[in-house]
Amino acid sequence: MRRRPQDGARSLTLPPRAFLPDHRTARVEPQSSFGVLVKVTGLVRPAGFLSSEDLPVLVEVRVCELRLDSDNKIGLVVLKETDGDRLLRIYIGEAEALAIAYHLESLSVARPLTHDLLCSVLQGLGGNLQRVVITKVEQRTYYAELLLQRNGEIIGLDARPSDSIALALRASADIFVEERLLDAATLEFSQDLDFSPAKDAAETTFGEATFDVQITSAEDLEERLRRLNPEDFGRFKP
Repeated sequence: MRRRPQDGARSLTLPPRAFLPDHRTARVEPQSSFGVLVKVTGLVRPAGFLSSEDLPVLVEVRVCELRLDSDNKIGLVVLKETDGDRLLRIYIGEAEALAIAYHLESLSVARPLTHDLLCSVLQGLGGNLQRVVITKVEQRTYYAELLLQRNGEIIGLDARPSDSIALALRASADIFVEERLLDAATLEFSQDLDFSPAKDAAETTFGEATFDVQITSAEDLEERLRRLNPEDFGRFKP
């Protein structure tokens, strides 16, 4: 039997690859490889109707910890259930970790970062990011989906979790994880807590995030970003 979310926990029961504000059915129209465009009339009933028992439950999460291993150019973002204790950790690239840190600390840099630019472009086109859903993991690679709203339509875009989280923070959009994925990840997390800071690492808190390296100012963060090779963005592989 499927476990119910804790009392007070914010969760949603949704079909895969679609979320809309209410609970009526909607017509799905095939679009480009970017995703599925649906009319804003409610939930999507994909081909091969799914019963309520088959629909995934989505649980809202927040960024509770962020770590960076500069030597290996690896970041770790930990998502925690908003009204519970379940955790999801995702290894990300150094560039994406710094982009998330930049926003968590509300730092300003001379020129907009890629995620800032993307948010500006989206807003300029009359769209907004409704929410982010981390949907699955395959061969240690996590997948996410952006749910965008524009001109009364919802568009689902495939995206990496690191980019999705960076965008969600900037757009003040909710972040959700499929409950089955969250349950499995929490069990793995409790059995393998091997990502610990070096003994001589300086630990600094950024909002609710914790870094294993010292970043003391916007200038310091900007310098770290400047030292990154553009190819480092999207380069990390788990």
